[in-house]
Amino acid sequence: MWLQYLLSVLVASAAVWLLFPERSLVSVVPRMAVASLGSAVVLLVVRRKEKRAADGSADDLVSLDGMLRWGEAPSDPRTRQAMLPAAHWAAILIWSRSTR
Repeated sequence: MWLQYLLSVLVASAAVWLLFPERSLVSVVPRMAVASLGSAVVLLVVRRKEKRAADGSADDLVSLDGMLRWGEAPSDPRTRQAMLPAAHWAAILIWSRSTR
C-alpha cells in the first residue's frame, strides 16, 4: 500500500507540475502528498466498512463484488445491507460516465 501511495504522489506531482509549470516542485509535492493521503484514508475506511459488513472475510467481500458486477441480488438481508455502499459508489461511477 505504501508503494501505491508513493507512486500516487509522484505521478500526481508530475502531472500537476507539467500542467502548471509556473508552480515550484517544492510546493506541488507536499500538496499532492496530502491529497493522496486523504484519498488513501477514504479508501481504507470504505474497505473496512465493506469487509465488516461482509462478516470480515475477504472471500465474502469478493463474492459480494462479483454479485454487484453481475447485477445479482443476494437473498440474505445482511448481505443485501453489505452491498449498499458498493452499489452506491457503482451508481455514482455509472452516472459520472453517462454525463460526459
